[in-house]
Amino acid sequence: MEKKKVFVVLCCIVLLLVICVSYAYWSLTFTQTGNNLVTTDCFEIEFIEGNAINLSKAYPVSDSDGMKNTPYTFTIKNVCDGGVSYQINLETLTPSGKKLSDQYLKIDLMEENVSKITSKLESSLNTEPTIEGALSAYQLLVGDLGPNETKEFSLRIWMHSDVTAMDKDSMNAVYHGKISVITSYNHIPTLSEMVRNGSLVTNGTGLYEIDHSNANITYTSDPIAINNLKQTEYRYAGSNPTNYVRFNNELWRIIGLVNTPEGQRVKLIRNESIGRYSWDTSDGRINSGNGINEWSQADALRLLNSGYDSLEWGGSLYYNRRSGRCYIGNQNYLSACNFSSNGLLDQSKGMVDAITWNTRANGTIEGVYIKMMDYYDLERSSNTGDICARGCDKSVARTTSWKGQVGLMYPSDYAYATSGGTTTNRTNCLNSTSWGFKSVSDCKNNDWLYYSGNQWMLMPFSSSFDNSEVSEIRQDGSVNSSHAYSDLWVRPVVYLKNEVQVTKGDGSNQNPYQLFYKVN
Repeated sequence: MEKKKVFVVLCCIVLLLVICVSYAYWSLTFTQTGNNLVTTDCFEIEFIEGNAINLSKAYPVSDSDGMKNTPYTFTIKNVCDGGVSYQINLETLTPSGKKLSDQYLKIDLMEENVSKITSKLESSLNTEPTIEGALSAYQLLVGDLGPNETKEFSLRIWMHSDVTAMDKDSMNAVYHGKISVITSYNHIPTLSEMVRNGSLVTNGTGLYEIDHSNANITYTSDPIAINNLKQTEYRYAGSNPTNYVRFNNELWRIIGLVNTPEGQRVKLIRNESIGRYSWDTSDGRINSGNGINEWSQADALRLLNSGYDSLEWGGSLYYNRRSGRCYIGNQNYLSACNFSSNGLLDQSKGMVDAITWNTRANGTIEGVYIKMMDYYDLERSSNTGDICARGCDKSVARTTSWKGQVGLMYPSDYAYATSGGTTTNRTNCLNSTSWGFKSVSDCKNNDWLYYSGNQWMLMPFSSSFDNSEVSEIRQDGSVNSSHAYSDLWVRPVVYLKNEVQVTKGDGSNQNPYQLFYKVN
């Protein structure tokens, strides 16, 4: 896959921190006062004064003693909406008297209280000087700043312990230097760019390419929507791919760059469930209290999304980060629920796109013996979840789609998330009708969306004798169904706006992708 080229606009800003070191038979004075500030339209670097370094009658010391010196502290702040790279140099200038050789000095530079470099000033650190008239320059540190990010630094300098009385040129000499900071503006990729440009795999854990050019889209006749749903997707598969993101101040995971009628979006799912709740329930007058398998009126929809604040029970509680009572059983059974610590934050809501979700059922006959690879088309079909012939409630209007912000995973999301294994490979998993058998255990065991408990999905489940059945992933790994009133695990799913950027992270559990979105 062709990688997109990144264009870097260089904006060099040199900030000067005067370092004056005088030696008189191993007597050292190093004093810094005053702040240095350089500002452009959207970038600011500021040296903020800490305690001045003031050493007198110094002499060669060990590193442990050198690290006890009071550091000079400064900060670098990026106030741009884009990313910035920085390079911190120590540059040697011509002193007014006898020059002390750089080789006698040792420095330590700390970033956020973590030592990044402790080294003698030697040739391995040499770099091109940026200050006019500088005799030499040493690259101490390079790094990146995300949008609106600030980092603090501490600099220590001392004469290292290898200097002896035999080094006559170290006496009565002066070192004169400055710190320079060189910055450049970087393109920060959007999350969708990062996924699209990721390295692809054809087996094992990683990012897979999914061809939908032959998909059978029947729920709509809109040519734009159909074309969008036939694009090539990129989905993470395997037992534990590096698809973790920090979203809503908690761990979520990237399902992939997924097709929607509006175009491709990055689709996320919460790493953990928010609890066990009903997909839908009803009083005893409707479907015997079992609920209806129509997403547009489902209690889970109202729990997860905005606009249902006026409801007495469960309405928008997760979306609004509130507590109350939620439906968890037959005939509108209620139980206390609390989302005050794990509901959606306002910042997170701003990143979520309102997307058209396909809400079709698994088929026009009993929803069994369906190949896992066929679910993508079925989700985008004209099938309803109501093929019940007798004794079922027919009062609820059926829809083919729903536009909103928070939903649940599709069966196809679960299907494409497997990498398969040595006994049953990915292709055979996708051509299988059930992953509930031991003979195909490679399918669920190498699927990161598998959860050790029954979890809800968005798709209604067709049944000729019941219109309250909804698709679920069972604990054995199979796609099957439960009555809508059942209390199964709920894992919220969202599509992100295309402008959401990645500022740092590698996608691992320990270092998830960090997201940034500028609110206009």
